[in-house]
Formats: sequence, C-alpha cells, structure tokens
Amino acid sequence: MTDQNILIENLYFYLIGTNNTDNGFRIQVGNRPGFDVEPTFSGDELTGVNVSNLGNYPHIPIRALTETIRHLFAQPNHSAIKGDAMNGRLGDELLPLDSVEGHIAHTIYGVEEGEYAFRRITPISRILEAAGVVSIENGYLLLR
Repeated sequence: MTDQNILIENLYFYLIGTNNTDNGFRIQVGNRPGFDVEPTFSGDELTGVNVSNLGNYPHIPIRALTETIRHLFAQPNHSAIKGDAMNGRLGDELLPLDSVEGHIAHTIYGVEEGEYAFRRITPISRILEAAGVVSIENGYLLLR
C-alpha cells in the first residue's frame, strides 16, 4: 500500500469513526463558529459529507476529498496553493488549475477555464486537516 492510500484510509476512518451520532460532528475554524459535518452513506458505502456552511449545495462527494489527497500527492513537496474561488475564475492567477480549489472545481465539478467555481476549499481543507491528512499553511495545503 502506498502512502497515498494510507492517507485516504485515514480519511475514511476519521469520517466513519466520528459519525457515531445522527448529527455528525462539528469542525471549528479558528475563532469563527465553524461548521457541522454529516457523513453521507449509500447503504454501508461512504458517499461524501454534507456541510452546514455551503448553503443550498451542502454535499461534498467523497471523491472531492480523495482527489485532493491524490492531487497533493502528485505535486512537488506534496503541497499546493488552496486557490480563491471567491475572487477568481478558473485558470486565472487567483484560481489556477493546479491549485486545490481549481483542480477540484475542474476535475470533480466540471468547471471550465474562465468560469466561476463554487467555493469549497474551507470545508475540504478543514475536514482533511481534522482527519490528520493535511496541514494548512498560509494559503497552501501540505500532506502530512
């Protein structure tokens, strides 16, 4: 098993292990209120998470989380900038295709260059950090 697969396994164990109540769990974001995370399943299969800070589109598929790990694993130093979907369009300097948010927007959600992407970097990065998979460093994500 590669290190990448171990990290993905750690993510699954974290999400399934913390789902010991019907309400999921809460992730704090610094001094702000944070957000609630509820793992979603199809039968016994983990399909993703619903997060309370994404408004009308709360679902993040498990593939977005595992693809973030794969993307970071493929990068030099196993790190990448987070990206800024709030202020940029896919492919510009604020949301480059090789940023985490840009890669996920394009690969998972089908956003094309020049289009706006829906911001998901905070829940993705904080869930992966809580699972012990990444550390968040001044605008970057770094595999642990």
